[in-house]
Amino acid sequence: MKSELKRIRIKKRHTAAFIILLAILMLKRYGFQCYVILSGSMEPAFPIGCVVIVNPCLEPKTGDVITYQKADDFQITHRVIDITYDETSPGCTLYHTKGDANSTKDEGFVKRDEVQGVVIAKIPLLGYFIIFMQNLFFIDIQ
Repeated sequence: MKSELKRIRIKKRHTAAFIILLAILMLKRYGFQCYVILSGSMEPAFPIGCVVIVNPCLEPKTGDVITYQKADDFQITHRVIDITYDETSPGCTLYHTKGDANSTKDEGFVKRDEVQGVVIAKIPLLGYFIIFMQNLFFIDIQ
């Protein structure tokens, strides 16, 4: 009896993981991006191992959490704390960002064309599973 209940629980977990991965793949099809949080700079709002879903069509506002990438660097997910406009380049929006757990703001500005999008949702702990699957099957879910 106990082993049967254990098997049912395991099947439910596998089914839930499959449904979540399927949902992420469907979101990617419609232009949304998913990123795994790998550092603690945004804790407790976005703990290590959670997946953030990013909408590239939204215009960031002060207080929004954005994911951005500078040059050939990796993606960073931080909160917008201030927005300014570059007088030398008309129409160029610059964002000051800061990780929630960091004591100081990030160095420099983030340009609008470096912004991947605004975070609209998170899925706790799913990032660990995604990293495991990427390493196991050499697939790119992000």
